[in-house]
Amino acid sequence: MRDNEAAAAAMGVSVARIKAGAFTISSAYAGLAGVMTALWLDLVKPDENEFTGNYSLTVSIAFLAIVIIGGLGSVPGAVVGAVIVFGLQQFFLLGANEFGWFADAQFGGLSAVILAAFIYGLAVVLVVLFEPGGAAAIGRRLAASLSRKEQR
Repeated sequence: MRDNEAAAAAMGVSVARIKAGAFTISSAYAGLAGVMTALWLDLVKPDENEFTGNYSLTVSIAFLAIVIIGGLGSVPGAVVGAVIVFGLQQFFLLGANEFGWFADAQFGGLSAVILAAFIYGLAVVLVVLFEPGGAAAIGRRLAASLSRKEQR
């Protein structure tokens, strides 16, 4: 199978089934290695759950939002996504502390963290709907249009 897929198929071996099985086994080993590494490096403590801790559900959703907003496979896009996701939250927290924004948050109003989550959630939806390539695709398109203008 490894050396010649055509010969294996000619001998009656189900190539797709063998490939799926190899992928499943390698994925299981990779997942096990990830769990063992997280436990070994103390990334997950015994008293943490999926909503609180170093790597919680909230953090993993934020990382996914960074990738979607910034664009997959682009370092500058990832930086833009991180600035939007984490920088927006810090901006609102700074405004709340320094300028008194969100004064009614303790009485059921909107807090800085919740507003930032809504805004980057809206950014994820808008990127998925209108620009699947993320901020990186917008940057590439702007760079291409600028280079075309310079060539004229």
